[in-house]
Amino acid sequence: MTWVGWVVLAVVVLGAISAIVLMRVRSRAEILNTEVIRTGAMLERSLRARALMTLELARSPHIDPATAVILVDIAGRCLEDEDLDYPELGAQPSPERVRERALCESELTRGLRVIVPQLLELTEHDPGLRHHVDRLVERWRLVGVARTLHNSRVAQAVEVHGSPLGRLAGVRTPAHVTFDMDDALPEPMG
Repeated sequence: MTWVGWVVLAVVVLGAISAIVLMRVRSRAEILNTEVIRTGAMLERSLRARALMTLELARSPHIDPATAVILVDIAGRCLEDEDLDYPELGAQPSPERVRERALCESELTRGLRVIVPQLLELTEHDPGLRHHVDRLVERWRLVGVARTLHNSRVAQAVEVHGSPLGRLAGVRTPAHVTFDMDDALPEPMG
């Protein structure tokens, strides 16, 4: 084989390798986009479950009426805002709406962080209340897990989308936004 043949062979091999790498990058971007949507839906379900449990707990006779009204108001606002829900593949909430929702959820967290330790002191006398508080704390922990998982997938998707290979491969996924909220449990439970 002449040197021209070797050059042609090298160009063909490099072209094939480049095509394979770019296809893998596009595939990875699509998989991550699907994962972001899936984990976003999981986060939405966790947030809704926590807000619903808060509404249920607000009906407890152990919570003073003023606190109950505040908790119902905040939890109700969290339930009204469904912007994290991904109704169809590729649907993406705006970054502003995500931030507004995160602020509302953080406000609910701060309210719960004040009331839950007080309720735990009362649970010795009321096993039903203990059951409700335990369920709320369980859902609260799940919010933290779901948020961490969602944010890690978003970070991975942004990394692939912004990488030189991602740009070269023409990755066309929506711009994903992390969900940054205060979801810390009260000190004794954290």
